[in-house]
Amino acid sequence: IGQSQDRVSRKMIGMLTKIDRDGNAIGQKSYGDLQYNRLFYGAEIANNSLLIAGIARKDSTAENLGWVLQMDSNGNTIKTTQLTKYKNSTTHGVLPIGTKKYLVYGYAQTDTAQNQRAIYLSMYNKTGKKLWENVSRGKNSVEHGIGATLSTSGSILVTGYSRPLNSNNWDGILYGFSKNGKMKWKNTFGGKFTDQPYSILEISPYRFLITGLTRCV
Repeated sequence: IGQSQDRVSRKMIGMLTKIDRDGNAIGQKSYGDLQYNRLFYGAEIANNSLLIAGIARKDSTAENLGWVLQMDSNGNTIKTTQLTKYKNSTTHGVLPIGTKKYLVYGYAQTDTAQNQRAIYLSMYNKTGKKLWENVSRGKNSVEHGIGATLSTSGSILVTGYSRPLNSNNWDGILYGFSKNGKMKWKNTFGGKFTDQPYSILEISPYRFLITGLTRCV
């Protein structure tokens, strides 16, 4: 899953490459009708189909549109959805919630004048139908949701990074949401300079490993 850019037209298209167990590419397909189309992460859902999250926009200066595609096992598009409820939405990942639901997460703009951004969540059933959308309640900040996991307790945990509108330094964040997308709590962490977590993994009940990058000077 990824993207490729034409050297002449500069058009970027989403790409899906099928690889055999020996690492040989055995098929590749492209996706997207706009000028800028990117695919990030996906998960297998019902009947061996895939749910993949990415972004699309009409040109280099336009707002991001969250982009969710459902594909069959051969990469043929079953359903494609552009998310327009929230401005400038970026969908980064897909997280299975049990065996029948799938969370798409990322971030979206919640205050155009201040470029304020909050954590974005949307839930899909096993046929790829969108059930709901929601954003976190962050204020006066720019927040990016980059990694997520479902905890032993049943909470959706989303990690990423946040900064105040008047600052250039990022702090790590960890959000707790219920399975219906209701924000329960938020914690920030990190040092004096920039910290940007990218992924989270539960390594034992109620213990988690978060990885990313940090700036020390």
